[in-house]
Amino acid sequence: MIGSMYKGALEHFERISQAETQSWPDGRWHGQIENCDICSRPMAGERFMIDGPASFQRDPPWGNLCVLCAYKYSPIVGWGRAQLYEGRRTEYGGLSPEARLRRR
Repeated sequence: MIGSMYKGALEHFERISQAETQSWPDGRWHGQIENCDICSRPMAGERFMIDGPASFQRDPPWGNLCVLCAYKYSPIVGWGRAQLYEGRRTEYGGLSPEARLRRR
């Protein structure tokens, strides 16, 4: 069951990545993330990392999430919602309109 959920979560964020790279592909993120802040899944081999809300509570804490946890808690990527990173280096979604303009 986890395998099919993982595949669905990965496909979800692959679609977002493909759409977002057409708009602003030059964002950069630098740092070390060893594990998902929710489930402690090792992040070393993950294609995507999502920086987003880590629960449904009001004013939730944010964290660095694997695709499974992000699919559950932060499936919408965008400014003020969650940021999508691929390969632990390139940010695709979640930039403010002002930040997108500065990158062009």
